[in-house]
Amino acid sequence: MNKVYSTIENNLLLKILRNSFISLMPITIISSFFILIVNFPIPTFTKFMEKNFNVLWMTALPSIPNAFNNLIGLFILISIAYNYCKIKKKDYILYITSTIFAYFIFLPLESPDQLIDSLGSQGIFFSMLCALMTCGILTVSFKKKKKINLHSSVPREVAESFEYLLPFLTTTVVLFFIKLVLVTLKIDNPSSMINGLIQVPITNLGSTLPAVIIINLGITLLWFFGFNGSYLFNSIMNPIYFSLNMENLLSITKGEVPKNIITGTFQSLFINFGGSGSTFALILAILFFSKNSEKKSIAKVSFIPGLFNINEPIIYGLPILLNFRVFFPFILCPVVNTVIAYFSMSVGIVAKTNGIQIPWTTPPIISGFLASGVSGAFLQMALIALNIMIYAPFVRTKNKGTLIG
Repeated sequence: MNKVYSTIENNLLLKILRNSFISLMPITIISSFFILIVNFPIPTFTKFMEKNFNVLWMTALPSIPNAFNNLIGLFILISIAYNYCKIKKKDYILYITSTIFAYFIFLPLESPDQLIDSLGSQGIFFSMLCALMTCGILTVSFKKKKKINLHSSVPREVAESFEYLLPFLTTTVVLFFIKLVLVTLKIDNPSSMINGLIQVPITNLGSTLPAVIIINLGITLLWFFGFNGSYLFNSIMNPIYFSLNMENLLSITKGEVPKNIITGTFQSLFINFGGSGSTFALILAILFFSKNSEKKSIAKVSFIPGLFNINEPIIYGLPILLNFRVFFPFILCPVVNTVIAYFSMSVGIVAKTNGIQIPWTTPPIISGFLASGVSGAFLQMALIALNIMIYAPFVRTKNKGTLIG
């Protein structure tokens, strides 16, 4: 199992995609912050700002998130090219500029509306494929080791630029023939084609309740056996969650009701509290019900990290790893949370997440309010209370020395 996990974890494609979406977190969080301000979940505050600070509220502030929303495909493209170079130790400028060059070869520049859609959230998967394809072609071109050598008296910077000439020419020729094939097939907007053939089906599949239950079971099981399940599964699911988040975010900016229940925000804020296995509830259960001074000391030390969704202290300190006496509640809590949160939002008791990127270290209740308003905060409180009840019998059993070996 170690070998399989290591192979998947070190997969070049997954590593590039994972690092690329992590690299976008600063701009995503800052843009989300401005979206949150403009769409603050207190109607009276919003109306007051619209009435008294109309230009600030309706024009200046929205310009920041709009710049993010309308160009997210381009940001992803650049981030993937950058992280490809970082991992493969390639020339950043050549790869990034070549990738942007290829990107605009395939974009429908003659149609402004289609161009905006391609640059935005509908073009996320197209951006990913375009960046990976261009970087791959460049890398293969360099492996041919054909380059223009200039005299040693030529400045190094000039000589290097000529070394890049043939690989870039090769890449351009390949891109030209791909474009020629697309034009022949009358595919004038490959971004829209990729969106329809790949992005929409994959996001629809990833946004189903069974898929999210399976994913969270996998995450928790891997953590139980000592592997970072979040690290692995999020590498695969990040593009899907990101796309779903962006759809809700776009709905919010248009004044519409978000349509997706399953999003990256849903996954990070309503399923696990304190980390995988919803271990913040375990910490509280120990503090409330345990009489074991040693375990209570571990819980006290783990409380602050757990409040900010860092659960390594309780995972390794209790311990939870490979401890089958605590296996059942550790696996059960995320599944229960997923089902309850999903149906609470599907029937309208709780507002669907607004798509805003909230740092995963944000404490519960605060994060729920920022993502889904007051109803989101109450849902988090209810789920944490329920998780405490699930863990409580095992904590009481532990007092007899039978839970933790």
